[in-house]
Amino acid sequence: MKNIFIIGTFPNKDYKLTLLESCIDSVKSMGYDILVVSHLPLKESILNKIDYFLYDKENKLIDNELSPPWFFFTDIFSVKCISIKGHALAVSKNIMNGINFAKSLGYNFFFYCESDCIFSENDIVKMEILKNEMFWNHKKAIFFSTTLEERRIFETIFFGGEVDYFHENIFFPLDQSDLEGTTISLERFMYKKYNHLIDNFLITEGHSKDYFSDSKINIDFTKFMVEVFLSNRYPYLHLFIRNLKENPSSMFVQINDDPIKEFTPGYWSIMEIKNIPNLNVKVELDGEVFIKNFNFEDRLSFSKKGFISFN
Repeated sequence: MKNIFIIGTFPNKDYKLTLLESCIDSVKSMGYDILVVSHLPLKESILNKIDYFLYDKENKLIDNELSPPWFFFTDIFSVKCISIKGHALAVSKNIMNGINFAKSLGYNFFFYCESDCIFSENDIVKMEILKNEMFWNHKKAIFFSTTLEERRIFETIFFGGEVDYFHENIFFPLDQSDLEGTTISLERFMYKKYNHLIDNFLITEGHSKDYFSDSKINIDFTKFMVEVFLSNRYPYLHLFIRNLKENPSSMFVQINDDPIKEFTPGYWSIMEIKNIPNLNVKVELDGEVFIKNFNFEDRLSFSKKGFISFN
């Protein structure tokens, strides 16, 4: 049997190249050939570590109106943040490029993961257990599945299966029309589209990060929000800051020249903006510094970002 490990990446920053290299190193011991699929070129030192590299410069993004919004609810208010140019189609194109390329080279089985996953040796063994269980039970694909905000998903951070089966039966969306007008995430879309085939899937309930408990899965995720929104409290804008509960680290925030404030995981703050010409917000998190600048001359421009609704 010919096995291949496909890694999807978009290394537009140096730290993402470092994550990709660590991901590659972590799966080397499996003995699978390694294919990296990307919408950006790779440096030679990484190319020397893999067997195949597939570069596709078309990094197709989704229009804002079809990008899934982000919600946050409290007893006092709710926040709807409009996502800008969702990347589900770009990820899907990487996945389909990888599977089609594996098919053309005669591979029988594949695992796919995003490049921000670094696996331990113990969890490499768990991958082989999943693969063997799939074949013993006469299944065709491996998915992690769970419920997020009352909707089921097929996880796309990590999955696998028979190359021929995916090539013939599972088609990730490649064009905006494939999304059928829905504003749901790729993982929710895949469940909606293919849950009728679930008898052919080996399903593990929960997230891959829980199953691969000794590994670092989905390291590069959105960890905090700093944004200015319109609200139904006319005429004020509001600055909303939140350290997402999924982020394990505290972050330290400074607004203009105010004292630095610690935001523990899940902590949020909201402030009215009255007669302030601009705001500079500096966030320090895990040794990195992020700065956002807000100018309030054109207040209506913030309507494109989302809305805060007070109860």
